[in-house]
Amino acid sequence: MKFNANKEKIYILIIIIGLIFIIYNWNISYYKNKTEQLKKETETLKEKYSKVADLIRQTKSSKNLKKVNKSLLVFIQETTNSLNLSDKISSLKPQTTQNNIESVSLRIEQLNLNEIIKVLQYLDQFENISITKLNINKRFDDNTLADLTLEVVKQ
Repeated sequence: MKFNANKEKIYILIIIIGLIFIIYNWNISYYKNKTEQLKKETETLKEKYSKVADLIRQTKSSKNLKKVNKSLLVFIQETTNSLNLSDKISSLKPQTTQNNIESVSLRIEQLNLNEIIKVLQYLDQFENISITKLNINKRFDDNTLADLTLEVVKQ
């Protein structure tokens, strides 16, 4: 009887050790697969990032960007005049910045989507002009119109 009890204990111990071994190997293979999957995803993302970076470089180099040589305040006034938006300007203020960088805060009200796009596309044509702040607020009186607030910087 004692011999059978010891035999049963040995069998149970072998089964427990076998189960521990199986569970351990499953965990290792699971984490190996996860690690390999994450490595593949990382490589894919790196490839996509490099393609996007190349496209950005190409578009920057292929754009024939202009430079603004006049005062930023005058340039903004002329821009709004040329886009027939001067009557919609509610605020146009020069901002004080460091390092002799010109900056202008501009608020144009009651614009439709096409007018907002025209303003942004026009400003995008100049390499020394950048928009540091952009805010578009939908109007409550007319849902088809919005107010555009920009901070434009000339470098």
